[in-house]
Amino acid sequence: MSRIWTHDVTMSPARIHHFWFGGVADWSTVYQRHHKMWFRGGEQVDRRIRERFLSTIHAANAGLLDHWVAQPRGALSLVLVLDQFPRNVFRRSPLAFACDTRARRVLDRCLQRGDDAALSPIERSFLYLPYEHAEDLALQD
Repeated sequence: MSRIWTHDVTMSPARIHHFWFGGVADWSTVYQRHHKMWFRGGEQVDRRIRERFLSTIHAANAGLLDHWVAQPRGALSLVLVLDQFPRNVFRRSPLAFACDTRARRVLDRCLQRGDDAALSPIERSFLYLPYEHAEDLALQD
């Protein structure tokens, strides 16, 4: 991922969060509405994420969005961009895992600060995924 990409400077943690979770305050409704996108995806979901967020993935992996970690939901949005989005955009390619190390670093920082306590259970489940994806029992403990 060494190519130079043009980053959408209007992209924000709030836009990422809204895309992934929607604007609903009732988390059970969010889960019902988004479960298929989150866990079953498919080419249509992959294409939507690729078209909207490819440049954001590259910017995040280059460290250009590290300032998002200043707030818990910003950090969560950065984890989504680094952990979930590449798995859709680069499905069945080694590039799907190219941002994993940076995603774990963001998660490490969040846990050191206790940011996860400010998030809902569904949000936390996505925040913690970089450890699960690491397939390292020590990280999952």
